[in-house]
Amino acid sequence: MEFLRTSQMSCAMYHLPAGALDMQAPHLEDEIYIVIGGLARLRMGDGEREVRPGMVLFVSATTEHSFFDIEKDLTLLAIFGPAPLFLEAMREGSTC
Repeated sequence: MEFLRTSQMSCAMYHLPAGALDMQAPHLEDEIYIVIGGLARLRMGDGEREVRPGMVLFVSATTEHSFFDIEKDLTLLAIFGPAPLFLEAMREGSTC
């Protein structure tokens, strides 16, 4: 659920229940996840890492990534920069 959007960033809460499949595709924006709660693993490119509350995770633009082995409901603050709509407007040659 997105709650902030400016021309340079957007912020959203991302929730995945225990056992869920994360079906996201690579983004055109850099992304930071702040782990609010839960326990899972994150696959980024060829690597994997544990995900637990308090962690800050960076995923660079176009990097394949997904959360898996979600043992406890996962709640993340996701911060994108620049905001996806702003990038789309720039690609189309319009202004925000």
